[in-house]
Amino acid sequence: MKLSYGRALVLLAGTALGLALLVLLLRSVDLGALGNAFSTADYGYLVLAIIPFLINWLLKVPRWSLLFGEQTPGWDTLFGAMNVGYAINALFPARLGEIVRAYWVRDRAGTSMVLALSTVALERVLDGTTLIILLVLMLPTVPFPHQLLAPAFTLGAAFVLILLVMAVVANSSHREDSAMGRLLLRLERGKLLPLGKAVRQIVAGLHALRNRRALALVLAYTAVIWAANAVFFWLMVRAFHLDVPFTAGILLATVLNLGMAVPSSPGYVGVFEYLTVLTLGLYNVGAGTVQHPGADAIAAALALHVFAFGPVTVIGLIYIARTGLSVTMQMVRSGAGGT
Repeated sequence: MKLSYGRALVLLAGTALGLALLVLLLRSVDLGALGNAFSTADYGYLVLAIIPFLINWLLKVPRWSLLFGEQTPGWDTLFGAMNVGYAINALFPARLGEIVRAYWVRDRAGTSMVLALSTVALERVLDGTTLIILLVLMLPTVPFPHQLLAPAFTLGAAFVLILLVMAVVANSSHREDSAMGRLLLRLERGKLLPLGKAVRQIVAGLHALRNRRALALVLAYTAVIWAANAVFFWLMVRAFHLDVPFTAGILLATVLNLGMAVPSSPGYVGVFEYLTVLTLGLYNVGAGTVQHPGADAIAAALALHVFAFGPVTVIGLIYIARTGLSVTMQMVRSGAGGT
C-alpha cells in the first residue's frame, strides 16, 4: 500500500506519540507492582464483564441492519464487515476500517458502496452525538480539565449539526415538492445521472431518520449499546480494586471512544492507556495522576485495551483469512487512495 508523504508523516507522528505515552506510563510504575496488580485482580469482575461486552458487540449488527432498510444484507455479512473494520482500525492508521466495512458489504451483498458508506456515517454520527450527551451529563460529577471542554463542545456541536443536516435531507428528499426532492429529480436526468444516483443512495442510507419505527429501534439499540459499554468499563476497572462509582464507567466509555475518533497510532497503543489513566485520575481513588498513576490504574488500562480490541480483532482476522488477505488489502489500498 503506497502512502503519500503527508499520510506517512501523520502515521509516524501518531505512532511515536502513542509509544511515547505508553513508555511514559510504564516508566512511572514499578513493573513488579504492575505484575502484582494482575495477579491480585478480582477475576470474577472480569468474567462478569463478558456479558455487557457481548451485548455491546452483538447488538451493533441489528442496529446497523436497520439503517439499510429493505436493502439490508445478511447477518453474517454485516457481522463480518463490522469485525473486519475493527481489525483494520486496530492495525492501520486513519480509521480505514470504516471504508473497508463498506467495501466488504458491497462485495458480499451487492449493496451500493455509497449506501453502505452512508449508513456507516449515520451510525458514527449517532454514536458521537450520544457520547457528547453523556459527557455533558457527567461533567458535574468530576473536576473535568477546563482545557478539554472547548474541544469537546466543538466536537459535540459538529456532531449535532451534521445529524440535523442528515435529518433535514432524509425528511425532505422523498417529497418531490421540496427543494431537495426537486434537486434530486434534476440530478437524475441527463449527464448528471451518475451523480444523481449516488446522492439517492446517500439519502437511502439516512432513511431511518424519517421512519419513526426504525428511528425508535435505532435509538433504543444505541442506548443499550452504550449502557452495556459503560457497565463493561466499570466492571473491568473494579476488577483491579479501583473503588470508583458507576459514573466512572460512563465517563471512560465517553472519553475513550471520543479519543479514538481521532486517528492516532495503529491500535491506539499508548493513547488508549493514557486516556484511561487520565480519566481514572479525575476520581482520585487509587488511580492517582497521570504523572503517578499507580500500578492498578495502568493494569486496568492495559487489560481494558486487550479485552476491548482483542476479540473483535481476532474475529476480524478470521473473516479476512476466510476471504483472502489479498482481497482485503486491495480494499485497504482503495480506502487509503493508494494505487
